Amino acid sequence: MRRKSKKGNTLIELLAAMAILIIGLSGSSFAVVSSTRLWQIDNKKLDLTTFNQSISQDLKMKGELEVARIFKNNPDTRLVHNYYIYFNVVSSTIVDAIDSALDPNKITNVLISSVPSYGDCKNNYSRGTDGKAKYGALISIQDAKEAGAYYSIYKIDLTVWNLDEPSQLQANSTFYIGG
Repeated sequence: MRRKSKKGNTLIELLAAMAILIIGLSGSSFAVVSSTRLWQIDNKKLDLTTFNQSISQDLKMKGELEVARIFKNNPDTRLVHNYYIYFNVVSSTIVDAIDSALDPNKITNVLISSVPSYGDCKNNYSRGTDGKAKYGALISIQDAKEAGAYYSIYKIDLTVWNLDEPSQLQANSTFYIGG
């Protein structure tokens, strides 16, 4: 007598295959979720870096004479002047915020703080005129010329924060104007 071979899978074999498939899919879904989170963080960091570069370029375009005027006309007698600015993503609001914050006729724009930080920026800001500023920046201007030098050099430290992020993402840059 010939035996017939069984064709197909048993219920246990199907359950084992499904379990292996579920474990594989859960691993790949974890990878997708993790990569999406990393992409979002990198995208926010890129935004901050872009805004930092935009503010730096605007200050460089103002030039040494304008920075000297801002620094010397400020009533603050310390060697470092700190200016906080607040803006959204529209580039014109960044330029307007810089011009407004660096206006020596507006004494209220100078926030005296021994150690400027994300907390100072977040706690002291007025969220602009519309109450919806998403980003804050600190512009620190320091007279960096050497004693006896006949020229002026200003060191500018710039930090930009995303105020809606509790993770305190930031972009920093330092440059000099003058010479």
